[in-house]
Amino acid sequence: MPPYSRDVHVLITGFGPFLDTKNNPSYASSKPLNGTTLSVPGQSVKIHITVIEVLVTYEEVMAVVTGLHAIPPVLPARFGVTPPPLGYQFVLHMGQGLPGFIALETIAHGSGYEMIDVHGKYAPIITNAKKKSTKVVRGPRSHGLDDELATDIDVEQLVQFLNKTDKNVQVSDDPGRYLCDFIFYASLAQAQLQKAGDPTSSPAKVLFMHVPPPEEPHTVAQMTETVKRLVPWVVANHVLTE
Repeated sequence: MPPYSRDVHVLITGFGPFLDTKNNPSYASSKPLNGTTLSVPGQSVKIHITVIEVLVTYEEVMAVVTGLHAIPPVLPARFGVTPPPLGYQFVLHMGQGLPGFIALETIAHGSGYEMIDVHGKYAPIITNAKKKSTKVVRGPRSHGLDDELATDIDVEQLVQFLNKTDKNVQVSDDPGRYLCDFIFYASLAQAQLQKAGDPTSSPAKVLFMHVPPPEEPHTVAQMTETVKRLVPWVVANHVLTE
């Protein structure tokens, strides 16, 4: 593998409180990595980590994701983040999932969002849904993209790698059609649109990771360690190879 010509910038998003979850483990486990630098074995490249906490609302997700994949990226001012001029090379979205395991999602959905967010608001209506239908269709899908988008990260290989030290990590194809699924689809869509607008660009790799409630079975610290192993693997296998 030839030496990479510049440092790698990774953005991690975790969600804030929702329902009975006051300290969302997706942000609690990623927050310690904010401002840190990771490395890839055998490479001199530095991986710079930025972590932000996203409100569990459709409006905030769209505000975050809309400019996330631009060059340079644009994030809402409230985060106080100055994005790297050449963009992020990897975006890891995180959210709380089911007890018992960490789930790495392979696909995201563009429609079918019926649940209200923490502000009591619904997902946006898809204006280009079938005109003959009287049913209101909600979701992040737009611009004629497919209703199902997939990450191009080899999730199965990644899970095999993580299983060497943690057997409670698995592949999933059901991110839930709530804010987790919503941010995953919206981010994958923006990455595709960035590529379509500039065929010479290399959009950020996008992945979603569901973490369980704390102690079921992972502690927050164990989740953090899993993220610290996941990020360099993705960078080594999907960023440095391009």
